Amino acid sequence: MPVVQVARRDFVLLMPSITNVPVTGLRSPIGNLNAFRDLIVDAIDWTFLGI
Repeated sequence: MPVVQVARRDFVLLMPSITNVPVTGLRSPIGNLNAFRDLIVDAIDWTFLGI
């Protein structure tokens, strides 16, 4: 599972628990995960495709 940092705190992305969230349930952005894009895409690939 990839570990990302937001506001200098570490968070583990639990890919098997991935879900959608309605826009109305989102608050103001607190960070940007662009730097972790490759880790996130790799985790999604592994979760759904096993690669």
